[in-house]
Parts: sequence; C-alpha cells; structure tokens
Amino acid sequence: MLRWRLLLGVLFTAVLVGLLVADYWLRPPGVVLVPVVVFVAALSTAELLGLLDARRLAASPQVVYPANVLLVMAAAVGAWSRRPVEPAVGQTWAFAVIAVATVAALADEMRRYRAPGESLERLAATMLGVAYLGVMLSFLVSLRLVGGGAWGTLAIVSLLVVVKFGDIGAYTVGRLVGRHRMAPTLSPGKTIEGAAGAVAMGIFGAWLSLVWLAPMMLPAPSASAVHTHDVASRDPYSPMRAASATYPAAHTDDVASRGGNGRVAR
Repeated sequence: MLRWRLLLGVLFTAVLVGLLVADYWLRPPGVVLVPVVVFVAALSTAELLGLLDARRLAASPQVVYPANVLLVMAAAVGAWSRRPVEPAVGQTWAFAVIAVATVAALADEMRRYRAPGESLERLAATMLGVAYLGVMLSFLVSLRLVGGGAWGTLAIVSLLVVVKFGDIGAYTVGRLVGRHRMAPTLSPGKTIEGAAGAVAMGIFGAWLSLVWLAPMMLPAPSASAVHTHDVASRDPYSPMRAASATYPAAHTDDVASRGGNGRVAR
C-alpha cells in the first residue's frame, strides 16, 4: 500500500509540474490550469452532492453544477478581458455569478417546495456547495493571474509548497511530541503540537518560496525599475511628490474641459 501511495504521489507531482510549466509559457496566463480547475470543480461538486445526499440534505444540482463551473470561468474570462490581465475584474464577474446563483437557488426551492420543514436546509446545502467549492476555486484562478500573470505561477507554486510543508510539519511534530488532542471527537489523531508544527513549517515554506523560488521564477527587473526603486528607497516621499507634480496639469485639463476661465486654467 505504501509503495502504491508513493508511486501515485510521484506521478501526480510529475503531471502537476508539467501543467505548471506549460501554463507558465503559454498565453494568456492560466490557459492550461483553468480547464483543469473547471474539471476539478465538476468532480468535487459530484462528490459533495453525494455526501449531502447521504445526510438527506438534497442540494440542487441544477444550481450547484453550473454555478461552480461558471465561477471558475468567470474569474478567468473576466481577468482575460483586460490588458494587462486584471484578477480583480474576474472576481467582479464571479460575484455576479454568485448573485445569479442565489436567485436561481431560491427559484428552484420554490419549484421543489412540498411541505414546510426542509426548504431552509436544502437551500443552505445548495449555497454551501457554491461557496465551498466554486468560490474557493475561483480564488485559486485569481491567484494564478496575480500581477497580470507574471507572479501567478510563483503564487501557485508557493501555495503548494506551504501546504506540503504544513503537512510535513503537522505529521512530524505530532508523531514526535504530540500530546494534547485538538479535536478528540472529530479527528482523534490531530494534536495541538502538530498544528503548531504545521504553522511553523508553513511559514518556513512561504519564506523559502520568497527567498529561493522567486528569484528563479520572476524576470529580472529592468534598469529603470531598479533606478525607481533606488530613488524611492532614499526618498520615501518621492511617489507623493511625483503625484503632486502631475496634479496641476490634470487640474488644468479638467477646468478647460468644463469651460472655465482661461486665466484659472493657466
């Protein structure tokens, strides 16, 4: 069993690295990973709906499936609609999908209504499926598109590094010095010491990503960017001075466009 788990882990890692490399070089950013996330959203939705049905919480598949897929696609297509790529626009589109999904869930519950006592539970289960899967996966897409896509691959890789280091820290510390159970009923094997180890190793993984991975994955800054950073580091007020220097010209254009007095405009 352990041998198969290790083999599958290696294969999964190889496939994931291949997808990340392809997504890094192809344009627009996320063109490879977004279809993968859409596929994961569909599979995860099927699993979650099955778990809810087992507890007799009949969420609406007619709402949850399309909402989760559209949330992922909206986060990507909305960001791709701008040049440069803007993840915030994608999240605006995603919030629009959430609003439509909420109205659709209410309408579908009106259609399914037979007797009082279960409507609220079904409605809550439907919105749980949308929020837990669709919304979270849409943020994963937006994370890939950070910085117009330039920082996105690093963000995704650092996320994987932090999660994996956290798992290693939780398992190692929990096995070695774990004594105080964190949630005895829900998960008896989890300890407070293991949770502390997960946090510590996760922080270390984040630091490692920033210090070691970032210089390798990000393009070198241009000479003008280095000069700007050097000036700003010696004069912290230089950005504000630059903004104030451009203000009179912008103000003049605004007054002139509104037909103001010529002397005021000058």
